[in-house]
Amino acid sequence: LQRELSRVEARLPPAGEERDALQAQLAQNLSPEQFADAGRRLKALEDEILKLEEQWMKLSEQLQALES
Repeated sequence: LQRELSRVEARLPPAGEERDALQAQLAQNLSPEQFADAGRRLKALEDEILKLEEQWMKLSEQLQALES
C-alpha cells in the first residue's frame, strides 16, 4: 500500500503542473485546432488528477486502518 501511495503522490505534482501550463496556454491566442487539442488534454488531466486524489484518499485510509 505504501508503495502505491508513493506512486500516486509522485504523479500528482507533475499532473498539476501540466494542467496549469495548459490553462495558461488556453489563455493564449491559439488556432481552433490547438485550442481543441489543449482543451481535450486539460479535460483528461483533470480526470486523471481527480482519480489520483481519490486513490490517495483511499490508500491513506487503508494505511491508517492498518496502523491502528
